[in-house]
Amino acid sequence: MCERQLTTPLRCPPAVTKEVAKSKEMQGSDIPSYSSTPAPAATEGPPVRWLPHKSGQDGHTKGTAMNCDVCGDAVVQLLKELGVGQSSGPESLQYRDVLVLGPSKRVKSKGKSGNKAEKGLTGKLHAGGIPVKILTTDSNDAEIHDAALALKNEVTVTDFVTVSGLERRVVIGTGTSADQSFLKNRLLAMSRSTAQLAWIGDVTQT
Repeated sequence: MCERQLTTPLRCPPAVTKEVAKSKEMQGSDIPSYSSTPAPAATEGPPVRWLPHKSGQDGHTKGTAMNCDVCGDAVVQLLKELGVGQSSGPESLQYRDVLVLGPSKRVKSKGKSGNKAEKGLTGKLHAGGIPVKILTTDSNDAEIHDAALALKNEVTVTDFVTVSGLERRVVIGTGTSADQSFLKNRLLAMSRSTAQLAWIGDVTQT
C-alpha cells in the first residue's frame, strides 16, 4: 500500500508556519517539512508577537512567565490591543478565540481545574476582567468537551499536551530558551494558532 503524508499547511498562516518549521523535529528527520502550497497565501498573517520575560529582573518574577505578574499584565494589554472581547461582530475576536499554553508544572488551579484565580499570568487575566478556564490533567471530560467546542466565551489556559491539537485564532505560548523542550514546543504550541501567535519568554525572534 502506498502511504502518503499531508504536508501542506491548511490552517496556519505563513507567519506561523515559518516559526513551527524551526522546530528541531522538522529540522531533523522526525517530521516531514512543510511543502509549498499550490497558490501563494492571500496574506502572511499578522506578525508574531514576542514578549520578553526577564526572569528576576525589572519586576519580573524569577522563573517561568506563567508565574509572572508583569507578563500577565503584558498579556492583558496584548488582548486589549487585539480588540479581544470588545466587539460582537461575526469576525471580531472573542475570549473563546484565545488559548494560553504553558509548561504542565506551571499551569495550576489550586488543586482542581476550573476558574479559580491564581497568582501570575492567570491571576492577572482574572484581575483584568477576562474570563478564564484552566484545564489540567485533572480536568473531566465535560470540561475538555466544552473547551474543545469553545462553548463558553472564556480564555482557555492549559499546558502543551492536556488538550493536544486544540486550535485557536490567538495562541499565546510561554517558554524559555533554557527549556530543553522549547524547540519541541514550537510544534506542540505554535502550530495551534490559526491567526495571531504570541510567545512570552527569554527568547527573541530567530
